Amino acid sequence: MSNTKTSNSEPRGDLVLRLHEKLVLKEIEHAQRLLPGWFVPRMMGDAWFFGLKLNSGEIIAIETILAVNEGSHGDIWIDVRLLLDPPKKIPNIFIPPCGRQSASINAKFVALAFELADT
Repeated sequence: MSNTKTSNSEPRGDLVLRLHEKLVLKEIEHAQRLLPGWFVPRMMGDAWFFGLKLNSGEIIAIETILAVNEGSHGDIWIDVRLLLDPPKKIPNIFIPPCGRQSASINAKFVALAFELADT
């Protein structure tokens, strides 16, 4: 991106970055109203190794939460970026069947959220 100056003498790249940061903060605030817990700002503001354990016992490994939305019937949906190569030593880990990383998870099936960094 060029460093073209805007009318207020701020480099354009800095302005775009600040606007992006504000948008991310608004998305996190919205998600915190829909989901409880520490994991919302952590998992939305960072790309890392996270796990979502489902009520079934299966674990979905994700990199980040992209968005949280309320469906038309009141269910809360978590849009995530899947971890393509999750740690295989974890029992019941979900392995994505293809190279696509986007997924939506119904929050009512999530029992636990945690970090997978040391696995």
